Amino acid sequence: MLFRSVRLRDMRKIVETFRSNELHNKMLSFEQKAKEMEKALNYEAAADAYREAILAQSEINARYPNSQYSSEYKTGEMSRNIKLLEARPLYEQTMRAEESAKAAVLAKDWQRAKKEYSIAINAQHKIHQNFPDLRYANHARLRTLEREYDSLLSADLHDKISAMLEKARTAAKNGKNMEVADCYHDAIQAQKQLNKDFVNSKFYSEENIKNWEIEKERALSADEGALLSDKYNKIMSGLKNGNIADIIPLIEPLLYASEKFKAAYPNNTVIDERIILKLRYLNYIKNGLSEIQKTVNENLHPKLYNEKWNLMKCEVWQDLYSFVMQDNPSRNKTSGKNPAEFMVYEDAERFCTRLSWIMGREVSLPTRSEERRVGKECRSRWLPY
Repeated sequence: MLFRSVRLRDMRKIVETFRSNELHNKMLSFEQKAKEMEKALNYEAAADAYREAILAQSEINARYPNSQYSSEYKTGEMSRNIKLLEARPLYEQTMRAEESAKAAVLAKDWQRAKKEYSIAINAQHKIHQNFPDLRYANHARLRTLEREYDSLLSADLHDKISAMLEKARTAAKNGKNMEVADCYHDAIQAQKQLNKDFVNSKFYSEENIKNWEIEKERALSADEGALLSDKYNKIMSGLKNGNIADIIPLIEPLLYASEKFKAAYPNNTVIDERIILKLRYLNYIKNGLSEIQKTVNENLHPKLYNEKWNLMKCEVWQDLYSFVMQDNPSRNKTSGKNPAEFMVYEDAERFCTRLSWIMGREVSLPTRSEERRVGKECRSRWLPY
């Protein structure tokens, strides 16, 4: 029975193939005609020929399903070819318009460039709407076209922004800080408008707005920052020269003004967190500044002095460490003159930093070479232990 079934199936295939041969040749003829019309760029005639070929192939599929010429794939392939032919004029239109737009840009014919990019974008949009599954529906290309088009439309506004920035730089060179702030303000507003109206433009930038806000803030605060900086430098100079009585009344008002300034203008780096921290410390310890400076200066070793540094005569004692650090981790506290001990390296560095603030000059742990220069003559150390 199985043998007879297979035999019957093979015979049906032979018979139906024979009967569908004429339709198959008709389909091949129309398919060949379609290819010739496509080669001649007659896309409409080519599509019509493919439709005739599809009718012939569909009849084969319906009437002779066992024929070797029966093929749903062939019908689908020709249907896809028809869609490609229907989309091809739009594709060629968008490609021609893009090339024309690029040529117009090189010729600086901005109006023609805008017009051609608009044509290219509209044609590409139609491809996406009507033929979303075809290879011509290229989203990356559409984004590129929209970017170039928006860039052209926003070019005038971008040029105005560039002029504002150049004006700001010129004003900055001449020390006209308020004019600088006004220029950055105008540039920010123009950039916001550009970002709103031309989201695809290559000139779109949120980062520019952020950076120009900082520059505007710095310009607005420049004069006040310079005044505070002068007062700070006066305090540092007074500490360095030992004029403690002159600078003590200046510390607290400057600290208050600096904190207020930093809160209002956080992006101005003239007065930074390091300076505010230093002023807070000096204000806290201001009543002991004269005593600490006197004590340290009296304990500098005269024999080991050169143009760059002095070395203390002995280890840092506990009274000095406690006053500077407001802490004493030492175990042997029988006398304030005992060496400070039992702190980590980072604590020693913080001590040096704070003592630098008090003295108005750099204080640091000795280097290996500085220790060797001292030699056996003196066992003194900056490092508490």
